[in-house]
Amino acid sequence: MKLSELLKYKTPEDRLKLTKTSNCAECEIVLQEAITGCRETHKGYMCSDCYYDMMGEMAEEYPIGIPRMHRGA
Repeated sequence: MKLSELLKYKTPEDRLKLTKTSNCAECEIVLQEAITGCRETHKGYMCSDCYYDMMGEMAEEYPIGIPRMHRGA
């Protein structure tokens, strides 16, 4: 954001418009980067706990590697 745009927000009420608050798409808690984490996904923003739960489920559903058959043994 440019300095000229920041100078438009003179009062504390105006400055509150600069802070974005959103809720987790899964558990609906208020996201705070330092405390809950904030991950952007196809579902929207998610807290780190829900994000890693979703990624774990996806990794189990679609495994990255497939065990290969070895010949002769």
